[in-house]
Amino acid sequence: MKYVKLGIELSYLLCHNKEYSNIISGDGYLETSLLLNELKISLDDLKEVVGADDNGRFEFNIDYSRIRAKYGHSIWVNLNTGNIVSIGEEGLILYHGTTKDVLYRSIIKEGLKPMKRKYIHLTTNEQEAYRNAARFKNKEPVVLEIRLTNEDTLYYNFSIYLIECVSPDKITILNYFGTK
Repeated sequence: MKYVKLGIELSYLLCHNKEYSNIISGDGYLETSLLLNELKISLDDLKEVVGADDNGRFEFNIDYSRIRAKYGHSIWVNLNTGNIVSIGEEGLILYHGTTKDVLYRSIIKEGLKPMKRKYIHLTTNEQEAYRNAARFKNKEPVVLEIRLTNEDTLYYNFSIYLIECVSPDKITILNYFGTK
């Protein structure tokens, strides 16, 4: 539990904290020593946080002197969006986790938008999408099936798929067990 809470704080500091945006390098790295002082933990603790993260969000440089989040930024960093995915004629099905209130407030009418982030995160795994949605306490998780065509521009980076937007006509609402 300790590492989960530290992981959440680490995500905030590396991805969203505007006060850090002027000391995070252009490629997203921050001096590890600054984080150790901020979080009041040891390098071994920080390594445990990074290793315990199921989503693989963080990475160190080779000598552990710098650390960055691989994705999910609302502050500007240049992470190299990744490889463009070629979607064949048959299309591609991916999944996105959200909550029921967000679904009915905006997604049904407007589709998926990156909101404060640069891209929408998609996965090939329904359970992972559900797990991502379930992290919001006191919210009802919903899994969306996203049907992409060869007209969509999709990126693959650090084991996640990234897309700028998804129109409502490409979205199917799934229940918790993957049935439509």
